[in-house]
Amino acid sequence: MKTEMSATEIASAIGVSISTFYRHFPVSV
Repeated sequence: MKTEMSATEIASAIGVSISTFYRHFPVSV
């Protein structure tokens, strides 16, 4: 892991994680 991450990188990583999570575990909202 990099010791420094920009807000954009963090937001992108979170977005990908959430997208992957919901793709693998569909949840009815």
